Formats: sequence, C-alpha cells, structure tokens
Amino acid sequence: MKKYFYTINVWMLFVSMILVASCSDDDNVANNSRGGITEFYNPTVNKMIDENIALVRQNGYAKLVIPASLYPKDMVKLPATDMETMDIVLDHGYTVFVNGGAVRDCVLGKELHDVDFSTDATPDELVEVVPNSHKTQAGNITIAQAEHEGGIRTDMVPYQGMDIRLKGLPGIPDSEYFGQEYSKNLIDDSFSRDLTINSLYYDYKTGEIIDYHGGLYDLREHIIRTPVEPNLAFTIDPQSMLRAVRFAARYDFKVEENTAQAIRDNLTKVEEIKPALRRFVVMKGFCDKCAFRTYQYNVEYGVLGYLAPMLKDYIGNAEYEDYLKSVFDYVDAQKGMTADLAYCILFMPPVMKELGDKEPTVENITAAFDKLEQESGQDKLFWLEDYASRRKTRCSSGETTVR
Repeated sequence: MKKYFYTINVWMLFVSMILVASCSDDDNVANNSRGGITEFYNPTVNKMIDENIALVRQNGYAKLVIPASLYPKDMVKLPATDMETMDIVLDHGYTVFVNGGAVRDCVLGKELHDVDFSTDATPDELVEVVPNSHKTQAGNITIAQAEHEGGIRTDMVPYQGMDIRLKGLPGIPDSEYFGQEYSKNLIDDSFSRDLTINSLYYDYKTGEIIDYHGGLYDLREHIIRTPVEPNLAFTIDPQSMLRAVRFAARYDFKVEENTAQAIRDNLTKVEEIKPALRRFVVMKGFCDKCAFRTYQYNVEYGVLGYLAPMLKDYIGNAEYEDYLKSVFDYVDAQKGMTADLAYCILFMPPVMKELGDKEPTVENITAAFDKLEQESGQDKLFWLEDYASRRKTRCSSGETTVR
C-alpha cells in the first residue's frame, strides 16, 4: 500500500488541472448511515404498512395513506421558500405533493435541503401563476422552476404520464395518459419513479403521506426495489440502475434479489445514457460521505467493472482496495469528497504505473491517462467524453449541473 501513498502528492498535480467542484444536493443531504426506525414507524403505522405490502405483492400496487395524525407533527420541516411557492400553487386550485427524496428523508429523520413537488398543473400554468418562475428541462421532461432570493430554486414538476410500454401489463392500472408527457393522476406519476423509496408523496394540503408501491415498507426493511418489474424498469430508464446502486450504498440497504440480478443482466443498457450523465450519477455517489462503500457496491453489482475497464487489473486487489479505503475514509472525514477527486483517487494507480520512471509533470500524467483510456476502451464506454472536456477547462463559470 505504501507505493500508492507515495504517489499521492504527484497525483494532486493532476487534480489541480481539473475542475474540482462540489456535488449538488439534488437528492437532499447525504448520510452514510441507515438510521434507526424513527418515530414514524409506530405500531399503528407498521400494521398499515404490513397490510399494504401484501396487497402490493398481490396486485402490483396498492394505495396506502398515512394520516398526519399518526406521525410526529414536526417530522416534515419544509423550507419557507418552498412553502411560499406551494401556497401560491394551492391557492390557484392545483394540487401540491412533495415528492421523492424529501419524503424519504423526512421518514428517515434527516434534514431537508432540496424539495421538489408534483402537481396537476402544466409548466405553462405554473409559470403563469408563480412569480419569478420559468420553464426548464429536468432530464427528459419539462418542468417549471421558481427562483428565490439567494439563488434558491423550487422545482415544480407536473405529474408524469406512464410509459406506453406499461400499458396492458399485469399490475398496471388503466390510464388515459399512457405515452403522454404529463398526467392528471398522481398514481401515473408514481410509476415513473426510479425506486419505491423515491415514489412517496406528502400531501401539502392535508399532511397525508401516500405510498403506492410499498416504499414505506422498503425504507423500514432497508430494501432497494423498483416500482415495476426491474428488467422493464431498467429498459425504460437505464439511469435507474445506477441510482439503485447509489442509494443502496448511501443508506447501506440491500438491493432486492430480482432487482440486483436485473442490474447485472442489463448493464449494457447504460450505454444509452449520455456519457456525461453516466459519469455524474455514478461519481455523485462517491460524494455521499460513504465513498469506499460506494466503490464496494458498484463493484458488487458489476457497474464499475463494466464502465471502468482501466481498473480491470485492480478491482478486487487487496492492496488497491486497502489504499482506496484509507484515502476515501480520510477525505470523507475532512471536507468531504468531490466527484473529480474521487475519480482521480480511483484511477491513480494504473496511471502512475503507466507513467513509470517519467517525470510526473502534468503533461506526462495527462499523456499516460489518455493512452490508458484509449487502449482500454474507457474513452468510448464511460468517462472520456465528459471528463476530457472538463479537465481542459480551468474555469467553472457558466457550467450547468447535469441532473
């Protein structure tokens, strides 16, 4: 392991020439612990969850509503700026459901830093009624975004229509919005979510928590699962494979057996994801204060082995993994990881081996990296297209975060 530490200072020359930017908080504050069973999971709520999961397994979905009276009043603490926007949308007769990660983290007892909400309003309708708002792209859909003082934004997300490939399948409800970008039904939106733990909703008007896919059960039991059959889910949205692994690592959850096998069986589909987005989703996991566990999970489910052929002679090597654990744990305990720094730490050993006895200048390190990327096919699979352009950019001004 000493030979790896010996080259750390050399490697930091390479770090200095790339854009070292902190990861964004689009999935709320990271935490590397599972968290205990919070006060939300009281006997009454647990009974409702257990009854509901039986129906989900039988029918494919089942609506569970947890009234506000059954969980602690202070469990959901929403930022004032987001509530101001939600009040405006409600006052104009539209629905408001806080969605996904915010609800998940409230149930887990974690502080919220990023809140989105789903609504039956269209982007045009939202822009018309919400001051200082505009339309923008979030992945493949158009949403509305409200701007607040200090650069704070609230994402307002119309209900998404169900993918046409779900129509007529067992366990899928009928809908008039199949194949359409937007829907007027909240349940349609739930089938567009990547994971059950991210398909929870908080009714801002009533305080009810709504779960169609057993997400509350999966949070309680520390399980990662998709709302629909995983092979189909990963065909519709290959990015959800990478997110499944990322959230499993973040919370130290177990990926459900069928979901885990589907990840391994469908890895080639990640090539449908833009290279910049592939890199963003995977490397963002290394910023979740559990960098070494993120490495382990990405190895276990085949992601890193498939996307990083430059590491084929290192993955599973005890000395390499001792080095990773030491460095990742040290950085996590300090300021925290950035995506580019994690990238450099992962790939330092093969590049330094290629460098050999050459002087460790920026030019020589870059040449060694380029040679390894091209010879291994790394540049076509995953990293180079995004990384090459960023490492030549010394200034981050004007860069837009990939969601």
